[in-house]
Amino acid sequence: VTKVHCSTSQFCNEKDDSGAYKYPDPRTGEPINFNFLPTYADKGLGVMPHTVQVYSFSDPSANSYGNENFTYMSQYMNWEAGLGKREVLYYAETAYWVNVDVDVPTFLPLSGQRRLADLRYTAQQEKIHKFRIDGQVNFESGHEFGYYLSNAVTARAVWNPRTEIKEEWAAYGAALAPLLAAFGDFAQPLQDLIVKLAKAQAEVLVFSRVNGATPSDEDLLKLSGHAYMSGADSWVDLERMLGLSITQPDKIHLQETSDPNWDKMTALLKELREVFALSAKNFKDLLTQATEAGLEQQPLKFLQELSDCVQLLSARAQHNTLLYKAVHPSTSADERTALLLQGRHLLSETQTVMDRLVANFRVPADRISSWRQGPTVYPYGYVWAARTLYYFWRDQGVAEARTERAAVSPCYLNRQEPLELAFGWGKALEQALRVLLEKRGLPKTKIDPEVVKLMAECLSPPLKEIRLPRDL
Repeated sequence: VTKVHCSTSQFCNEKDDSGAYKYPDPRTGEPINFNFLPTYADKGLGVMPHTVQVYSFSDPSANSYGNENFTYMSQYMNWEAGLGKREVLYYAETAYWVNVDVDVPTFLPLSGQRRLADLRYTAQQEKIHKFRIDGQVNFESGHEFGYYLSNAVTARAVWNPRTEIKEEWAAYGAALAPLLAAFGDFAQPLQDLIVKLAKAQAEVLVFSRVNGATPSDEDLLKLSGHAYMSGADSWVDLERMLGLSITQPDKIHLQETSDPNWDKMTALLKELREVFALSAKNFKDLLTQATEAGLEQQPLKFLQELSDCVQLLSARAQHNTLLYKAVHPSTSADERTALLLQGRHLLSETQTVMDRLVANFRVPADRISSWRQGPTVYPYGYVWAARTLYYFWRDQGVAEARTERAAVSPCYLNRQEPLELAFGWGKALEQALRVLLEKRGLPKTKIDPEVVKLMAECLSPPLKEIRLPRDL
């Protein structure tokens, strides 16, 4: 079975001697999307049409991987299944990982709801058009930070997508119900809060509505709520600076205070802050009620975890509001200092919540969240960024701009090894070049030594763990 990705702008334009396309899309006669080439393969090769991140087939995906939405992936999957030639598995995600969800972390029960919605839609299409997909594969990134909820909803949905329930959110509530039975008298109130949170996330993260108003398709390219709750690292900033397509929704960055949509963006940040602050209060109140009522320790522990995850979601939105206000030229120097100090204080409080979550990880914390080489090309565990609040602190450092590298370098606090990541080799070479450039610069050129140091940081992360906030 092979993955059929949702990357864009890749077509097989090669022609034969007669001038005809060698690999036309059988549905249109036009050059086939490179990702759809498996339709020409032997029938023994199955396909897994793959969508990314939180988005359903029909959601506006804010140019993630260059896509307006993923309806074409649904159409391809259904067409391929209708041919009956090969195995067809739906391959979506409950955690993309890179920058946008579990490693921030942002608790996104909406992911499970959207996977359920996709399977409900597919079941409907199967009935109408008389075809059948063979099942699903889900890309997920562990069970921490409440992600087990969406994983479980998604796993169960392939067996029963609740098609007997017409209303989408009622179907999601029904999908959650078996997972929450252990909460006893608090199961229904908790179910209601999770559904309400997921519904709010659809409004402000996907549709990015402010006071009920939906941004235009053009505005959504920089005004996606999901983009502001996600993180950004060197390999988002560098690709963006070079004008390359990025793999997540874009946003107005902290340095871009002259952007014409700045005011619309601050209104969106306010909406995000208010929506998630209310959710955090509601979860905390339910936790208090359950504690006072003597809920058993095991479900109470899970409820504490979910409440903490929503507190982190709220903290991310609040931190954004502080930083964007701090960097705007209309903010006085004294107010800027005060706002940045508030940001640091908020991160100190947020770290306390994070430490409580880490202490209750389902596996040894250092295995998944320490700075160490594992079986992948990454020099850290998959939730190291979450544990250290890396994305929060990187944004804080950019806003404070205490050093030139923080103010201007896309490679500020780089934690990736590009050669290792792209080719599976080059770790030692990258480190050697970085050390050489930092110590000697490029003496036979006119390039400023400070610029050379900024370039060096792009080559590899430091040999020792990035410590935050020390290394800002």
